[in-house]
Amino acid sequence: MKINHITDFDFNLGYLEELFYLYEDNDLMKIIFRFKDKDLIVTITDLDELELFMEEHIKIINEEKIKKSILLGKKIMWSWALTNQQGYNDAFQFEFINDKDEVKIQLLAIANRIKCYSLKEY
Repeated sequence: MKINHITDFDFNLGYLEELFYLYEDNDLMKIIFRFKDKDLIVTITDLDELELFMEEHIKIINEEKIKKSILLGKKIMWSWALTNQQGYNDAFQFEFINDKDEVKIQLLAIANRIKCYSLKEY
C-alpha cells in the first residue's frame, strides 16, 4: 500500500529487525526496513521523487542484507516528508529510537538514486 501522505504513516511497527538495500549499477534504488509484521519500502521514481510503501513482508530477491546498522533494534518515533522548491517530494527523514539512544536519518532522491544520510546535531 502506497503511503500518500506522511500523516498516514503507521508508527506501531515495533523495532527494526532487518534492513535491505537494492543497488542497480552501484546506485541505491530501494530500501526495505523490515519490522516484525510489515516492511516499510522506500523507492525512487523516474521523476526523482521518493515513494513510501507499507506491505506485508515482501520476497527478498536481489536486495543486499545490511548486517550492521545503527538503526537495527530501534523503532521509528518521528517522520518527516521534505519537498524541494520545485514541489517535488524528494526526501524523507526518520528518527529511530530505543532505550539508549536516537538516530535521525535522511533519505534523499538525487540524480536518479537514493542517498542516505545520518544527521547529527551541532
